[in-house]
Amino acid sequence: MTSIGDNAFAYCEKLKSVTFSDGLEVIGYEAFENTALTAVEIPASVKSIAMYAFKDCKELKTLGFVGCYNIKVGTSAFGGCNNLSRLYTDNLDAWCSSMYFSGDSPTKITKRLYVNEKVIDEHVICPNVSRIDGNLSYCNDITTITFPENVQDIRPNAFYSCPNLKTIYCYAKTPPTFSNETFGNRFNNVTVYVPKDLVETYRNYVQTSYWVNWKDCYQILPIEDAPMGIDPISDFVTIEQQNGVILIKNAPDGEMIRVYDSIGVMRGEAVTINHSAIVNPQMKTGEIAIIRIAGQTMKTVLR
Repeated sequence: MTSIGDNAFAYCEKLKSVTFSDGLEVIGYEAFENTALTAVEIPASVKSIAMYAFKDCKELKTLGFVGCYNIKVGTSAFGGCNNLSRLYTDNLDAWCSSMYFSGDSPTKITKRLYVNEKVIDEHVICPNVSRIDGNLSYCNDITTITFPENVQDIRPNAFYSCPNLKTIYCYAKTPPTFSNETFGNRFNNVTVYVPKDLVETYRNYVQTSYWVNWKDCYQILPIEDAPMGIDPISDFVTIEQQNGVILIKNAPDGEMIRVYDSIGVMRGEAVTINHSAIVNPQMKTGEIAIIRIAGQTMKTVLR
């Protein structure tokens, strides 16, 4: 089966579960409207979810998108699913760059997004992404975003109403375009860090673009001035720096430590021995290093 037709199961009020097979490509108009579904997982093969497909599924609590790329989701496909509390994906880059919601993302209801069991609070956009669509809007947990050199266009609603967004790292050599609705009315007290040699370029650009609408809400500073951001990953594990070398102490033996740069390229790895490890990412002073250990991630600026 490659498609589920319009109104196929609409108003089947006793329908509580459904499993979609690989190969399904289209979920039709009002296909599951007003059913009793409690959980839905969209498989990788799906390319289109029509308008109102799951509208008013008031028992729906869990919604997942697994392996999904280039899906077009129609207006109010999940409208009225007001008890939806868990929204998850296995690929945040695909979620940000190739999912297209005509209207609001389901994050408007859930207020957060899970990726592999972790609530997203910061995100490094992958290096080949040039356009970011409106799929992290209303995420209350988002505090930090990093844009790579290739980003050109940040679409309306991309980060609309993310009240705790306070830090943006942007490596784009040309300031990306965005609209009045990109960040919405919650864009306040934000620090935008850009490479030192681009600070004046960004400051001049804001006078001739939509950025000027928030000129009193943010400041543009060189990345070199970013705070260290060194925090313990747990109550015991500590991370230190010496001349660009990252030292991990008090970690369980046998843990793999990986260090990535801001565009997602792995720059070094090591396994903990005697509760410690040393990683030399061979990165420049002022660059952001992403450290991953034991399923957790933290960010620091190399000095």
